[in-house]
Amino acid sequence: LPKLAAILEKVPDGMDLQVDFKHLDYIDHACLDLLMNWAKLHESTNGTLELDWDSLHARVTPDKISDESTIINGAVSDLKAPVVK
Repeated sequence: LPKLAAILEKVPDGMDLQVDFKHLDYIDHACLDLLMNWAKLHESTNGTLELDWDSLHARVTPDKISDESTIINGAVSDLKAPVVK
């Protein structure tokens, strides 16, 4: 989480950013939450974040999901992707 946060802090305001997660095996809920919140903040600076949110959500592992989340048929029910332009 600290490495991801440090990298995101270096992204200039207003930048169009594409992120490829094809080599990512899993992501924990904290990192996913950081990405979603950062995307909203970055969009407020007229920046964009392009990534495959569905694919990213599918990589959240059950043992990494917070207590507020529930898994239904392998999908995390309470995760919502921000609107990405």
